[in-house]
Amino acid sequence: MKFAIDTGKLLQASQIMSRAVASKTTIPALTGIYFECTNENTLLLKATDLEIGIEHTVSANVEETGSMVIPAKYLLDILRKLPNTNITLTKRLDENTLQINYRESHITLNTFPVDQFSFLPGISQEKSFTINNDILSNMIKKISISFSHDITRPVLNGALFEIKNNTIRLVSSDTYRLSLIETVLDKASEEEFIPIIIPSKALIELTRLIDKEENIKIIIDKKQAQFETNDIKIGVRLIEGKFPSYKNVIPTEYSTRIIADTKDLLLSIERATVISSDETFNKTCTIKLEIEGNNIHINSYSPSIGQLHDKLLIDKEGEDISISFNGNYLVDILKIIDTEKVIIELNGNLSPGIIKPLEGTMDYLSLILPVRS
Repeated sequence: MKFAIDTGKLLQASQIMSRAVASKTTIPALTGIYFECTNENTLLLKATDLEIGIEHTVSANVEETGSMVIPAKYLLDILRKLPNTNITLTKRLDENTLQINYRESHITLNTFPVDQFSFLPGISQEKSFTINNDILSNMIKKISISFSHDITRPVLNGALFEIKNNTIRLVSSDTYRLSLIETVLDKASEEEFIPIIIPSKALIELTRLIDKEENIKIIIDKKQAQFETNDIKIGVRLIEGKFPSYKNVIPTEYSTRIIADTKDLLLSIERATVISSDETFNKTCTIKLEIEGNNIHINSYSPSIGQLHDKLLIDKEGEDISISFNGNYLVDILKIIDTEKVIIELNGNLSPGIIKPLEGTMDYLSLILPVRS
């Protein structure tokens, strides 16, 4: 196997692959990146931790076809320190070493046996749809604040995908918060999709890797999902189990509804969380909201830091109310509201609140449980 390529291009491709390289594994070859020269101008790269897998193709000047598995850590460290020039990589058929030639110098690296590298199984091509990458990235970003990291409840360690009647809906929850977003697909899909749960790690990596200007094809079967662009394929094992029945916990009515300036409310609550950040006194970073007439009063207190009282003008419909929330959770939600005005709907001080933008191109809401105080 022998090919020539620009250092910068190979480094960029290897950095993409490193997102899927296994860090903790009993199979040493999975800590490497699989390289295969398939024809005279194409280099195929693969990496996987057996939960997420990435395939990436780049152009290269191929002199000899073949394959090899290179330790990812050492390859990346070397590529970062090489001069920005064309390099040649050569692996002899009967040897487990790779030679990297640059200018008048060379480096030799040990490689893993190719037959010890395994990849995710192939996916069924039966069910698929296409969505704009920018839209999908925005949807993932807005529900990411509610991703759970509780290993005892695996079904919450990802997002529920529902595709029905030409609408895609994503839902996430950590039991304290729930985020839901949906939008209509540009291209109608007449296929029926079963609800699936995609791991949060895969979704976060997806937003980092995909070009937001492209469209992405999503293929789904019972055990896997695959995201495809022009030169990258990202495969992921689905989380098994049933996502909690989220529709039952989202209130359909409210007793109090306010509309506030998003930026002013965010800055006020951020100031309040500075005061309530003393975990020895206030583990839940509690702040109190008092809604009276057309004003909202934001209050926080800590005996070791001080206290805050802010007053903002709002539009209110319904009853006056006093309710407490985790200030950090409110900040997370308000930071991703990208409209000038935000809506907060409440049903008493012991029921969850709903926060959503006043208007927008996608239907989005975040549910948050109050803090009992």
